[in-house]
Parts: sequence; structure tokens; C-alpha cells
Amino acid sequence: MHLFFNLSDTYDFFCNVWPRFPYYISPAQTLFKPFRYLFNITHKCNLSCFYCCQKKMASPASAELSLEEILAIVGKLPWYAVVALSGGEPLCREDFPEILKGITRQKKKMALLTNGLLLNDAIINDLIQNKLLNLGIAIDGNQKYYDGIKGKGNYAILMDKIDRLTFYKKKMASSLPAFDWKVTVFPENIGQLPLFYESAVRYGADTFTVSFPKKNSLQFNDCLHGPDMLDFINGSNDTSCFPDNTFEIYKELFTMSRHVKTKLRTYPYLKQAGDLHNYFDTSPVEKRYSVCREPWSGMVISSTGEAYPCLSVRIGDLKKQSLPQILTSAENRHFRKQLTKKGIFPVCDGCCYARLKSVSAKEKAIRA
Repeated sequence: MHLFFNLSDTYDFFCNVWPRFPYYISPAQTLFKPFRYLFNITHKCNLSCFYCCQKKMASPASAELSLEEILAIVGKLPWYAVVALSGGEPLCREDFPEILKGITRQKKKMALLTNGLLLNDAIINDLIQNKLLNLGIAIDGNQKYYDGIKGKGNYAILMDKIDRLTFYKKKMASSLPAFDWKVTVFPENIGQLPLFYESAVRYGADTFTVSFPKKNSLQFNDCLHGPDMLDFINGSNDTSCFPDNTFEIYKELFTMSRHVKTKLRTYPYLKQAGDLHNYFDTSPVEKRYSVCREPWSGMVISSTGEAYPCLSVRIGDLKKQSLPQILTSAENRHFRKQLTKKGIFPVCDGCCYARLKSVSAKEKAIRA
């Protein structure tokens, strides 16, 4: 049994329901604090992937948070917080095991987003012993495609790491951490998605997450701006040209998902393959996407301790401020007010947390 089926559904449920209270009732904003926190504990990485949104950082490495500062910030988060450790590559930090154990002592739940190449037996055992909920590993293609992006021989190394993860989970009789096989979709690899899905099933992945690349550099990027950024940024600068059979490929993925235990997840969120028409359409974003409430359920913490909702808008500094102070800051109030008024910003187009509206058969025929 894949435990992450239940965890995944529960997570999706809370992402949808939790923000409704503070969204509609302003006084509840500090009572219903966000429950998920993406914490970029470093901007250093052992790779240099061309599509990485964190490649250019505003702060030098010396400005990164210390172990003590990281644990102090996590201590400010609510008891029910789920902290996803990311970067850069979080395993580049030599003190990663201490970070893991320190957060466990605070009884906070954790996830980890990694390229997986720095995993070793000791770290894998630490992840299992500290009850990491979810381990997301970026595996964007077959051996040829992967090695072309991330270095010759690295695909074989990574598959060995995944085999070791499976071995130790069985040895320690643990269903955690759940393994999420992540793929960033480009025109060059989209045709092989069904094969990648089969590989994810074969390696025992709990989920198979396919994400279109971000359409701009203002989504989930630690290079932060003031709130006035919202007043002059329009749309995206995406120039990707996907093949005509993209919809058929996604239909195949959805069909496969009905017959395997490895759950399919799509970013942006799709109910059906046909909803991709709204991803590729050029109509105003409010016609293609549902109203966004994600900033009421989540927050991003940069490698220097600054807080931002999702778009790269600085709303506070967790090194110096409490979480309630940031939630009630002028910058965060302005951001939330603008988002509530607009429903979704043009710059949100393509965001992984955005939810595409469903497209009817009639609409698909008209757009075809």
C-alpha cells in the first residue's frame, strides 16, 4: 500500500479548504496561519540546471542562515506546520543532519525537495528515522536526457540512490518518506512522459509529479521586490513551443493513472487533459484560472530568512519578526488585498499552485 495516497489527498484537501477562513474573514488571518512553508535553506547547489529559478541570487553565500537561525525560524512557525526543505540543493549544507534532527525535536513535520545526487546511506537513514513525510526528487528524463542536463553518469548514480532508499525503507519497515518522482516538462522530453511514468511505477514512487516550467522569474524566487512590483508586472515571458500532441500525451497519463498505484499529480493543477487548453491560451488569466487563495495556506522563506507569499514580494523577515507581525505587515496586507481584488495576477500565469479552470468539450472544439 502506498501511504502517500492518503497523505497526498489530505494535503490537497487542506490546501483547498484551509485558506477559505482567513481569505473571507480578515481577523482570522493570524488565527489560521499558513500550514505549509517552503524553506530554501541554501542557494548553493551541486548542479546548474538551465531551468532553475534560483540560479541568480541577490545575497552572497555568507548571508545564508546559520543552523541556529534556521531552527529559531522554524520555532516561530505554528505547531501544525509542514516545512518543505529546499534550495538550491539542501543537501549541500554540511549541517543538514543537524537541521533535520533539530526540526524533529520541535515536533514539526518535514518534506525535502532535492536532486537526490548527494543522498547517501547515512542521510537516507536519518530521513527515515526522523519521519520525513515526503521526498521529492527531480528526475526529468531517461538516462540520455538526464545526463545531458545534469552531467554524464549522474542518472545511474541517482537510480542507485533510489534503490538504496527502497532498501532501507523495507529494512526499517517504514512507509515514510513517500517518494515523489518529479519531472519538469519541456518540448524536448514531453513525448517520453508515459515512459517516465512507467519508470516511476517500477521504482515504487508514491507519486509522479509533472510540472510545466515557470513562465517568469517572479514565481518562487528568492530575489525579492517591494509590493509596488504588483502594479506594473503584466503576464509572462514564456516562449516554449510544445508539440501538437501534448494533449494526447496528457490523456495517456491520466488513463495510466487509473490503473497504477503511483498517483499522478500535475502542476498547474488539471482535472483533465483538456484543461491544458487554458494553459496555452492567451486570454486574460482570470478567464483561464480559478481564484487563487494559496498565499493564505502557504509561505516561502528565503535562504536569508526573508518571507514572501509565492510571488517574489518581500513581506517580512523571520529573523527579526514574529509570524503574526509578518502576516499583519503592511506589505502582506497590500499583497492579499490586491490578490483578493483581482482573483489572480497576470504574473501568476503558469504557477505550479495555480488551478486551471475546466474546459468543456464544446470549448475545446471551438478552440481547436
